[in-house]
Amino acid sequence: MHWKNPSELEYHHLHIHTDVLETELEYLLEGGGNAKPKNYVTLFFKYGIEWPLAIPRLLTIPVIEEERWSRPLAVASCTLAPLFVASIWILQCSDSTQSIFMAVGISGGIGSILGALAFLSTEKARPPQRFSWIWLAAGFFMSVVWFYIVADQVVASLETLGVLFSINPAILGLTVLAWGNSIGDLVADLALACSGKDGIQIAVSGCYAGPLFNVVVGLGISLVIACYRSSPEPLLFSDDDGSLFYIIGFLIVGLTWALVMVPLKGMKLSKSFGTGLILLYFGFLVTGMCYIMGWTSPK
Repeated sequence: MHWKNPSELEYHHLHIHTDVLETELEYLLEGGGNAKPKNYVTLFFKYGIEWPLAIPRLLTIPVIEEERWSRPLAVASCTLAPLFVASIWILQCSDSTQSIFMAVGISGGIGSILGALAFLSTEKARPPQRFSWIWLAAGFFMSVVWFYIVADQVVASLETLGVLFSINPAILGLTVLAWGNSIGDLVADLALACSGKDGIQIAVSGCYAGPLFNVVVGLGISLVIACYRSSPEPLLFSDDDGSLFYIIGFLIVGLTWALVMVPLKGMKLSKSFGTGLILLYFGFLVTGMCYIMGWTSPK
């Protein structure tokens, strides 16, 4: 098989394991037989590592792609998704037994209704042709929920590592947490940049649109929720060490560099532009480490 560009090859590799999992899970849901693994290593990785992570996602995110359509999975995702969201709310916000039972009851009722509607309105041979936007919106919402869960667990894991190895939490946030939050965008941008002219434009736009969304929408929603929880007391933010202004300062320098260099090069991206951005980030990293370690002070 020949691939026109690297992005098609990456897409194929990205979905091959998911497709296999969905096929096997559908086979089990429909009463299939038991396939014996080739060896115990395969058994361990398949049922001990891969399946526990993949099955909950497959059972809560509806998929209506023609090649990946599965009616049992669609019905299961519609039924279990409300219960999944309710369980997250219970773990994060609920502190009373009455609210827990109420959340489980309401989400269970909603899930049962959605599952019944999905079973009655879909066919086994093909995905739904009508109201597909509802399925897409549900899939997008549940994907965001999973992103939230993963991000929350990453933060908790980093905090645990910081306690175990006596690492300053600020260092973790400046390095590992920042890299972990951005690695997905980095891989996607690299794949797009290698795919051709249109991919480069999309990658550059995504590099600036993604952080803009995080700052404007992510920070805005977080502040609204935090202020609501602390109401009527105001939300106080301490910046005694000046780290916030230091970060914003480097961000402004990076944006100014792009705003100046790109028009000077005739809207063409050059090696000097990329090299300047890389050097700017290393300067940010070194300066941040100096501030955190107390070798210098931003004030």
